[in-house]
Amino acid sequence: MRKKIFLVEEHDGLRRLMGIFLSHHFEVVSIKTGLEAMGWLSIGIIPDAIITDNRQAASGDVQLLSNLRCSGLFADIPIIVLSSDNILESTPQELQRLGVRHVLQKPFDPMHLQHRILEIIA
Repeated sequence: MRKKIFLVEEHDGLRRLMGIFLSHHFEVVSIKTGLEAMGWLSIGIIPDAIITDNRQAASGDVQLLSNLRCSGLFADIPIIVLSSDNILESTPQELQRLGVRHVLQKPFDPMHLQHRILEIIA
């Protein structure tokens, strides 16, 4: 059975491109917003990992990472954050507390992302 990942990315083109690439190895649920991701989780669709843009992860309508960590049901889902800003200004302890396993700076190598996903869901 293929591992399921949520791909939470606001930019339509990047979300489609990453979804196509990752779908060769994973079942990909492409999601535009953190709020939509929480909706999928609330109906019982639980991924093996979440890949999210840092804007979706830590700002806007929903603070996705904080909400995940506060929930007993979703607190252990590993997360990879894709960042165009310097999210690394956060302390490693803060990122770890929020469940972030890896931070990849945009632009990133898709193969590197694939390897990181395999690393956290193996």
